[in-house]
Amino acid sequence: MTIRSLPLVLQDLITGFAWDTGCYASYLMAAVACEVNTWDIPEMFVKRYAWCWRDMRLHVSPLKVFDAQIPPSDWFREDLCYLMLQLLDFRRSSVKLHGSRARWMRRIKSDWTTIIPFSSFYLELMTDTRNWKRFGFDTAVSLHAVNKPPIF
Repeated sequence: MTIRSLPLVLQDLITGFAWDTGCYASYLMAAVACEVNTWDIPEMFVKRYAWCWRDMRLHVSPLKVFDAQIPPSDWFREDLCYLMLQLLDFRRSSVKLHGSRARWMRRIKSDWTTIIPFSSFYLELMTDTRNWKRFGFDTAVSLHAVNKPPIF
């Protein structure tokens, strides 16, 4: 027996008890999470845990274990995106081809789906050490080499 085979009232009751949302909202959030898992986003940009103010505890990332309480804007590490933008040398034409540092920061802050173009931008720039400030490339590479990334 699946949850989809139950009447809508029971589906809402179950999802309301589990995630404090309705059936349709939970289904849409699950569909978004499945779609995001198909994107080619470096693992370092995905939060391992997300803080829930309602429960006052950490929840495992909805991209690993589904949780409809955590909105998609809290699934990614904006702090690492900002760090990578600070490490890039925006004086180079290949770096500023996709926009300025401030523009990237505004886009990341205002729309969580900007992680898609940012990921491809980041992976493209990882191919050339000249795109980075002094010690910037080494720092970016070392972030990939860390066995246990920080909790957030």
